[in-house]
Amino acid sequence: MPIDDPMKFVSGIASKLHVRPTTERHAVDILRRAKERKGLSGKDPRGIAAAALYMACIEMDDKKIQKDVASAAGTTEVTLRNRLRGLEETLRPAMEMGDEAIINATVHSESPLP
Repeated sequence: MPIDDPMKFVSGIASKLHVRPTTERHAVDILRRAKERKGLSGKDPRGIAAAALYMACIEMDDKKIQKDVASAAGTTEVTLRNRLRGLEETLRPAMEMGDEAIINATVHSESPLP
């Protein structure tokens, strides 16, 4: 059975929430970037779409609360938060991996060859 694309659900959820068209487009852009980084597989597409839309609402200052977004998507607030966390991790730039990872990479690249 094929998995539905989260992008299919954005429009319906956005319509129920009455978000601005720019916010809806931004949510689709978030999903595209996550898909490029292989961060959409294995999760409920409706929950991922809701998380992308909620993230877009925050970034575009289109104020919506988690409860309303989750309800419009037919999912729970817990699922919304979990999918949001997953999207944030997927979209986090490589430079934000944390100081320890950057330090380790620097130390290993500066060590003399045996």
